[in-house]
Formats: sequence, C-alpha cells, structure tokens
Amino acid sequence: MKILVAGGTGLVGKVLIENLVAQNYEVINLTTRKESNGKTIGGAKQVYWNPADSFVQDVTSIACDAVVNLAGFSIAERWTKKNKALLLSSRIDSTNTLVQLIENKTITPKIYVQASASGYYPSSNAVMKEDSQAGNDFLANLVQQWEAASSSLNEMNVRRVVLRFGMVLGKDGGALKQLIPLFKMGLGSAIGNGKQLVSWIHVGDLADMIIHSITNENVAGVYNASSPDVETNKELSKSLSKALKKPFFLPNVPAFALKMVLGEMSSILLVSQNLSAEKILATGFKFQHEKLEDAFNDLLN
Repeated sequence: MKILVAGGTGLVGKVLIENLVAQNYEVINLTTRKESNGKTIGGAKQVYWNPADSFVQDVTSIACDAVVNLAGFSIAERWTKKNKALLLSSRIDSTNTLVQLIENKTITPKIYVQASASGYYPSSNAVMKEDSQAGNDFLANLVQQWEAASSSLNEMNVRRVVLRFGMVLGKDGGALKQLIPLFKMGLGSAIGNGKQLVSWIHVGDLADMIIHSITNENVAGVYNASSPDVETNKELSKSLSKALKKPFFLPNVPAFALKMVLGEMSSILLVSQNLSAEKILATGFKFQHEKLEDAFNDLLN
C-alpha cells in the first residue's frame, strides 16, 4: 500500500513513518519545507504543500491507498491570540485541502485517518465514550470544527477514521519533552490537586493504532486513542519520577501558579479526562504498553 501522511515531522508522525517504512509500505510525506520537495528522507518521499493556500506540489503525480492527517500547529505553545488562531487554521486548512483533493478525485484513497484530541470532552471523572457529549471550551470547539471538516468523506467511498488522542507519551516531544528536564533535576511534582485523571497513550501504540485503522476494514468512525490504564496526575508524576530514579517529595504546583505561567494553556494540564478504550479494543487492537509504568520504562530506560 501507498500511504500519504500529512504532519509526518511531529512526534506521532515520525514514529508512524518509521514503522510504515519498516513494514515495507510506500510513504509520501507532505512537508511545508519547500527545499525538501522530491527528496527521500527517512524512507519517505517528500512532497511540498502549503495548506493555507490549498497548494500541493505536483499533486497529479500523487497516488495513494490511504491518507493519514496528523497536521496542525503544536498545542504545547502558549495560547496567545495569534497562536489560538493558528491552532484552528492549521488544522482546518490542512483537512480542507486533503478533503478537496479527495472530493475532486485528484487523489482516490480508500481510507482516511485523521488525528483528533481528547479535548473534545469536558473535564470530568466520568468515563467518556465516543458518543459522550462534547465540551464547550476553546479546545472542545476547536476539535469539533476539526472533525467536522472531514465529515463529508462519510458520504463518499472512503472509510473515515477519527482518533481522539489522549496525552501522547514520547521522549522526543509532547508533554514528556517538557517534563523530563524538571524531573531529572528532582523538581517533579503533581499539578493542581493531583487528583485529575489523565488519559494517555504510548507513541508507539498510537502509531500501531493508526496502522491498525488502515489495515482493518472493520475500523470506521470515531475512536478514543488512549490506554485503558487511566491514572491520576499524581500517579503519573510519581511513575515518571520512579522511571527516572528521582525523588518525588515536592508539594503540588498550585493551579493558580500554573495559570500565571501558562495562561489559558494550563487548562490542558488541569482538566480531568477518563477516556474509554473499549471501542478500539473491540476491533482487535492490542496495546503493547497498556500500563503507565511499562510505558515509562520503555521510553526512558
């Protein structure tokens, strides 16, 4: 199969492309770096695109069996007015560009897999299934618009899969990249009251889940992409300290202090999310790192 990937230079995209190439898939990566166009990097052919202008270089030469859309401005940047606009536009523009290519039959994939986020749900300790009610804050509204941008594919001959990512654990990016330096200095602690639930997933499992979504014809619709092992923020922090062989004794970081430092972005660390993995497990998917301690040991040791 030939797989077209958008967002292949991010934390998830890098691992996904590495795994696809290792499994002998042919991979095309859409890149915003014009100088990379036509090159092969990490086993993937690079094709320049500018989703803000709905432009893809040499688009008529691209043939693919599946599209994986992971593109979007990093949510880990401070939520200034400018960055909030980028968070939305980068996701909507990239999705609209890919959907238009499919609608116009410029590319004719049978499968479309789209990243989404657990921010779809409101903060709650209640178990959230895929049909649970959406939240109504900035992130929930962003995610709803993001998912809606590809909904027209359901009416075409395309199997559409939307994966709502929990906190992605990978040492080369995301939350862990920010936390590891602090925890290595022995400065790790829980955040807020530490009781908020964290739904997480090992980046390797997430890459496997995307490939599972491509190859398993029974996978269609929306799925939570999160380990069944939901932990509190305090337990996650303790497990990270243990994996790094560092002490865990400092008082919690107060919510007000986090808000002063991070502003509105602090909400992603203070919310409580309890995502159900039941639906994806029912498709036959198996997690390699289902327990948090095992995930940290694999990533850090």
